[in-house]
Amino acid sequence: MVEDNDRGFGRTPTKSTLLKIVILGEGGVGKSCLMSRFISNHFDDHSFHTIGVEFMNKTVEVNGKQYTLQVTFNFK
Repeated sequence: MVEDNDRGFGRTPTKSTLLKIVILGEGGVGKSCLMSRFISNHFDDHSFHTIGVEFMNKTVEVNGKQYTLQVTFNFK
C-alpha cells in the first residue's frame, strides 16, 4: 500500500503547482506594463488602457519544483 505522503496527493512529478496572483490598482498606473515585463521581459512604452480583465501565465522553477503563475489584473 502506498502512503499519502508518497503519492504527493495525486500530483505527478511533471505537473506544476498553480499559484494565482491578482494585481489591483487605479487605471493608468502601469499594471499591464508591470505584468508584461514580468511575463515576457518586454516593456511597451506605447501601451493603451486595458479594458476588462487580462490573464497571463508564466512557469518558473524554484528548488527543482515547477510552479505556474497565473497573473490576473483589473482596474480598481
